[in-house]
Amino acid sequence: MEEQIFSIEHNGSQYEVAATYRQRSAEMILLLHGLGCSKASFRDIWSRDEFTDYSILSLDLLGFGESSKPMNFSYKMEDHACVCAQVVKNVNSEKIHIKIPIADSGHFMMNDNPDEFYRRLGKFIKSG
Repeated sequence: MEEQIFSIEHNGSQYEVAATYRQRSAEMILLLHGLGCSKASFRDIWSRDEFTDYSILSLDLLGFGESSKPMNFSYKMEDHACVCAQVVKNVNSEKIHIKIPIADSGHFMMNDNPDEFYRRLGKFIKSG
């Protein structure tokens, strides 16, 4: 696993997205955290035997963890989805399994508009 910073342009602004990434195969598990959390929430996955054959990408959404915390970002699900899609394009996986926790600190923000993430990442998705 490797800590990485992805430089992303969105709506004319540059942002940095912090991620932990391990390249293993063309199939990747994308881990998305909820409010009040970060990619560190998934730190145990890296040593689990059932995931050894997969590439894994865990990222800090903008405003969380080690990623940029811009004042000029909308923080709408549509914009988070666009940023996530750009990060995914940078790792060139053929298929993605998106893993979203059911609850995270009492609220998981992707529950507000999960369809936007699936729409933006649709061409990569193998399973939800």
